[in-house]
Formats: sequence, structure tokens, C-alpha cells
Amino acid sequence: MGVPALERAIKALRRLEGAGVQGLRAKDLQKAMGVPRASFFRLVGVLGEAGWIARDPVSGRYRLGFGLQKLGFAARNASPLVRAAQEVLRDLARATHLMSELAVAVAPWNLVMLDVWQAEGTPVKVLSRPGLNFKLEHGVAHGLCFLAFDGTKRFERYVQHAAALGESLPAGLPERMQRWRSLGYAWAMQIGSAGRSGNARVAVPVFDPHSRPRRLAGTLGLVCDNAEMSALRAAQWAKVLKEKAAVLENAL
Repeated sequence: MGVPALERAIKALRRLEGAGVQGLRAKDLQKAMGVPRASFFRLVGVLGEAGWIARDPVSGRYRLGFGLQKLGFAARNASPLVRAAQEVLRDLARATHLMSELAVAVAPWNLVMLDVWQAEGTPVKVLSRPGLNFKLEHGVAHGLCFLAFDGTKRFERYVQHAAALGESLPAGLPERMQRWRSLGYAWAMQIGSAGRSGNARVAVPVFDPHSRPRRLAGTLGLVCDNAEMSALRAAQWAKVLKEKAAVLENAL
């Protein structure tokens, strides 16, 4: 049984998340929430007092509030995975001279970089930071890991989700998933924009040792410039990543 007020508040937050820096006019946010005008202002008043949404004093548009950032940091600091990963990420970055990353799922088709680490002296050529949100998709190593290793149903739902959106998936993708499962890791190269070299990533699964059947707690990865990546290099880095993933699982 749902809680209508809570469901409407969640709708508002998700709609504002999609609105980005532009925010939303009151009437558009009210329409998204599906409530009468009086109920709308009561709800946004409560959300505003919590700091979860904010209203621009000039434009009158609503946007997400900094109170959500406070909650996010609190959730991050309370996570056993984050506490265990900090030393692992640091050691990985120092050993490989690359940026190390820990990604988790925050929604069915969205991932977030829970934490990253870059050793001193490592060239800054990649964009990654704690809190970076990105799609769970087959074009990124972290997404490949979730599709390949997070239960047998995840990939099936991904195919159905793509079909519902009218998106076509590459031929042979199921066979690729099976290959990643047999290797125990995944890697992918991304095309850069405006003539810039893209980023390449290799990632391994980190399983929750308390789940039955085993589910992913997150994915541990390394990110570099495309020019530094090859199948052989990915295999070498994957070996190091698997050792560190085992350390994380033992700490959970």
C-alpha cells in the first residue's frame, strides 16, 4: 500500500532531477506531482523546509536543494563499502598511476561514482568525481559489470527496457555478456568529443557476501585515456582489481 504524499514528493524530486539547472515553474512541477494547488504548496513547503528543494527568488523556478547533498554525504559516510574502499582505491591509484573508481547502482538504470582516487603526479586526463551520475548501459565498463554479474535477470530486463524505449542493441551483445562472465571483468573504450581522446575503463564486480543469491555491492574500476588501453593491459589491470575486490568483500 502506497503513501500518496510520499509518492508525490518522490515524483517532485525525480522531476526536478531531470530538469537540471533550468529548474521547473510551479505549474509544471504541480502538474508532474498531480495534486491540487493548495496541496502542492503544502508539499513544496515541507520539502523546502527540509532543504530538499529550493525556489529561485528571481525566476520563481524550483530546483533541487542542498539538503539532498547533506543526505547524500551522510549516506556515503555511513556506508561500510565506502569506508572499506578508501584504502583500496588509494592503493590502486598509487600502484597503477591511474584514477581508481567505485560505482554503485542508485536506480534500475542509473549508476553513481561513490568514490574515486587519483594518486599525486597522475596526469589529469579524465573526468570522474564522487557523485558523478551516469546511465547503466553496455558502453561503459561499470555498466557491463552490472549487466553481466548482477544476477541473471538484470540483462534480460535491460534488453526489455531498451526495446520499450525503441533503442537497438548491438548484435552479439548476449555473447559478449557471456564472455565477460567467463573473464570475471569487463572493459570498454568511449569516443571523445571535439577531437579529444575518450576514456577507457576496466571494472570488476564487488559482491555483497551477505546476499543469497550473490548480488553486486558495486563495481571497482580503473580509468585511463583510450591510448593507454588494450586487451592485454585490461587483463593485467583486471588481475589487480580482482585482488582488491576480494579485500573489499572480506571487509563487508
